[in-house]
Amino acid sequence: MANAPPERELFELFELCLDCQVCQGRCALFDELFDESNRMEPLAPRISHLASLCSLCGRCTLVCPYQNGKLGTKSLIRPVLALKGAALLEEQRGLKHLFERLFWRELPLFLDLARRFGSISNILLSRPFLRGLLGRLLDLDPKASLPSFSRASCFQRKPGQSGLKRSSKLTGQKFVVFDSCLTRAFFPDEAQKACALIEGFGGEAVLIQKGCCGMVALERGLEAFAKKRYQRPLLKRFQAAKAEGALKVLFLEPTCLFALLSFPEELQAFRIEKTDLLLASDFLSRVAGNEHSYGGPQSKVVYQPPCSHDAHLAPGWLKETFESASVQTLETTCCGMQGSLGFRKSASENRERFVKRFSRELRMHKDALWVHDCSLCLMLARSVGKQKSITRLDILWDLYSNPTQSKEAIS
Repeated sequence: MANAPPERELFELFELCLDCQVCQGRCALFDELFDESNRMEPLAPRISHLASLCSLCGRCTLVCPYQNGKLGTKSLIRPVLALKGAALLEEQRGLKHLFERLFWRELPLFLDLARRFGSISNILLSRPFLRGLLGRLLDLDPKASLPSFSRASCFQRKPGQSGLKRSSKLTGQKFVVFDSCLTRAFFPDEAQKACALIEGFGGEAVLIQKGCCGMVALERGLEAFAKKRYQRPLLKRFQAAKAEGALKVLFLEPTCLFALLSFPEELQAFRIEKTDLLLASDFLSRVAGNEHSYGGPQSKVVYQPPCSHDAHLAPGWLKETFESASVQTLETTCCGMQGSLGFRKSASENRERFVKRFSRELRMHKDALWVHDCSLCLMLARSVGKQKSITRLDILWDLYSNPTQSKEAIS
């Protein structure tokens, strides 16, 4: 089956399906991919086109009973990437598509430059002519709002504080913190908070600020390029850090973690175990435990798990941290922005459906504090619903930088 055409390979994988429909409501393309009369029967004429729209969010693989078997992450991603690459070759003709390919390949560089000159970038993006030009050149949806770039990191301790509450939970241990291109561009303080928390627990943090997991290239079907240009140089740095005594690599973005875990052969080539790669908020929540409470008893909290990560630790930790507050987990809610950042015209219809669903959830829980692990969900919650949204790292930072005021932090 490995040498079969990608369409045939996908159909052979679907033939193993148990028809449990667990992935329904998780997959962004479920309704379009399967026939109404026989839900788990793929529609042959459209499967190549639909695979090209797949954002590799990984939700289907996280809930599928065959997660570690024949329908697991490794098996599904390969034919989808092959189909996406074929669709990309059909699209890329002429100067426009050459520029588009260059932009998506060098997206981390463009995001970094835009962040460093945030005010200039925001002024330029506010010009209708430039927005229209970008829309035509990069196949962006003209109805979607382009991002606003934050200034360079302004991380600082809160006024009047002597610093983090110290502990010795990680004394003598060294960790690598990987700062993704998205968090660097839009939430530049997250990496500094993670490093400060590790140091506050007595450990040593090594921050990797330059590098990319290759997810944007993978989402476009550029598998070979993503591995060569992004993943292998990054894994080489992780390998070097491990040789120097680093125990774990902590990712700020679940998407980056999923992108690397999807290719176990690459991890094996650099002698990196899957257990060496963790989500920073998961690891630090486990280390911190529930020594302090956050918020008042009347607090309403909504946790939105990232679609590319099985966040089993977060709901329990949040319930204990918020004491008697109402904590609800939205397992089937997706922001629809994964992979393409939600601005590609070819994916705009799919994104609009998810934004409407997400907006309904925001209205239903408009008085709640939304907690995220994914920066894309955080961006959408703040832009669409003007919702009060934070990350688990923000909660941990509030707890350990000023525990005496943490109960009033969300009032």
